[in-house]
Amino acid sequence: MNEENQAPPVTTPSPAESFLKLAQEAASQSHFVKALENYSEAFKIFRLQYNENAGDIFSILIQMGRVYRKMCQFSRALECFEEALSIYNQKQPDRIDALVAVKNDIGETQAQTAQYKEAYKTFEECLKLLEESKQEFPAELGLTYRNLAMLDLQQGKEKAAEEKISKCLEIQVKALGETHAENAGAYLARADIVLSLSKTQGVLEDIEKSLEIIKVNKGEKHPDNARAYNCLGLLYRILNKEDQAQEAHEKSLEISLEFYGKNHLEVAKSHIGLGFLFQKKGELGKALEAFESAQEIYGNILGANHPLVWFTQNYLGVLCEERGEFGKAETILKEVLNNRVNYFGDEHRDVATSYRKLGELFAKTDRHQDALQYYEKALKIFRKLYGDFHSSVSCLHNDLGNIHQIFCDYALAMKHHQKALDIAIKMFGVDHPNVAAAYLNLGITYGLSDDIDSEIKYYKKSIKILQKVYGDDHLELATPLHNLGLAYGNVDSFKLALTNLTKALEIRSRVYGNNHYSVGDSHEAIGSIYERRGKNLEAMKYYMIAFRIRSKFYGNSSSEVASSCEAIGQLFYVEKNLPVARSFFLKTIQSRGTSLGRTNPETLIDVSNLVIAEQELAKCVEYEGL
Repeated sequence: MNEENQAPPVTTPSPAESFLKLAQEAASQSHFVKALENYSEAFKIFRLQYNENAGDIFSILIQMGRVYRKMCQFSRALECFEEALSIYNQKQPDRIDALVAVKNDIGETQAQTAQYKEAYKTFEECLKLLEESKQEFPAELGLTYRNLAMLDLQQGKEKAAEEKISKCLEIQVKALGETHAENAGAYLARADIVLSLSKTQGVLEDIEKSLEIIKVNKGEKHPDNARAYNCLGLLYRILNKEDQAQEAHEKSLEISLEFYGKNHLEVAKSHIGLGFLFQKKGELGKALEAFESAQEIYGNILGANHPLVWFTQNYLGVLCEERGEFGKAETILKEVLNNRVNYFGDEHRDVATSYRKLGELFAKTDRHQDALQYYEKALKIFRKLYGDFHSSVSCLHNDLGNIHQIFCDYALAMKHHQKALDIAIKMFGVDHPNVAAAYLNLGITYGLSDDIDSEIKYYKKSIKILQKVYGDDHLELATPLHNLGLAYGNVDSFKLALTNLTKALEIRSRVYGNNHYSVGDSHEAIGSIYERRGKNLEAMKYYMIAFRIRSKFYGNSSSEVASSCEAIGQLFYVEKNLPVARSFFLKTIQSRGTSLGRTNPETLIDVSNLVIAEQELAKCVEYEGL
């Protein structure tokens, strides 16, 4: 036979190569246990001839480490990466891309185990290696910028994160093409960062690009889709599209459960997304269940002493506060604060966040001096970390302004709110929700200082920005519309008052349903306008609805229920129905006395109202006896 016509020899893959191929196929389909089994077999064979196969062993260790990380077995992952790094140092000193790859893997694992400083240092080492290299490694450079961006975001450095993720995408798209698999994570990272800045522009496009890239490179059914749908749920939640948000979060949860099982970090993230959605919708029981599920998963995987456990615990405390369980909320939030101080030290972002959350709780329970103290601690930390111009600093100035309003120090309150406004405008421009929030708070301060014209002006500014950003029916509009309605009521413009208050009620009812505390607030406000117009029957109808909602939402021992009882009691008193007035004044004392204390000034006023009603009732009984 002519040699030229002979068939080429068939190359049979070695057993190690066969195991390696099976492992990679299993890993790509998220069959992690099977992948590890085959990686281990390939590793054993290659290990027999270590010197000849060092490169293959290095590669297998990295791939095994990534599988372990996806399985949330972080210590095993780190062992693999560190062994790979040891092999690199012995056998591959000139492969900068390989060194950066394993260091990025080490940094990502450090970040997931809350070793944030160590992770940032590792990523900076990667960046330095790549910048000093004479060769270009766009995939590794893009990944390094992305990792640094996400750590900047975690530390509250949103602008730095935005700059780094832009560099990441610029490098990767130019060098690798628009649909390269690496770009999926980068587009999602940019979406996360933009949403953290309270912006939505371009986010949907980034999420859709990510989903399309995952589909092209990995197929429609892949666990990477879970994170994309979770991000989509957050976007829809911000845009006030609750049904679409719930659908996206539930899809994320479904995908995560299918590929990872119940005990995985991605499953916890899906529960958290649903928890925030249910909290926003006022479904606090469902929110509580979702956060508890996430906390259990984080505890199982990461241990009790991990920041993500405290993150979920923090929101369990916030939910207790919203349910009117103030003592329980304080216990939880103080425990979170202590854990964070012990873990991070006194000057960390999460510690400042805990101080602020406790400040909000104290403000809500009329412990205003305590609230002031905690807000000032939080502000001091944020200013030291970020300087004077940061969104967290702006929020604290608003909080401090609100406290000084309560102390009737309107000049100091105005000063803080003006600082918040200046920071927001400098950071975000004039058409941003943070700017709208500052205008809202300025309006409240002007109203308290009896400058109703300025109050109305700033509420209108707030509404105009929010309408431009979100449209006419977004939840964020409800509060400024509500306040504007009350302000018009204070100058006897009752038609305008009812128009704005009714619009706020419609938005709240549509978003939350008819049994949320804010819907109760709207009913009470509308009732107050009818009362001022002398339409007591109509006022009573709205007051009674507010009382029913608040009683169901808070229970009977809350200042909100007390407010409703007081308003109803006063109406019955005016209508000379003294026995019913007396019963509602008693309920007022019981509710406010339990929530604020028997010696609280507001409780003492309630006692005075009760005494007057009883005196009038006694006179009537005495008169009838004559």
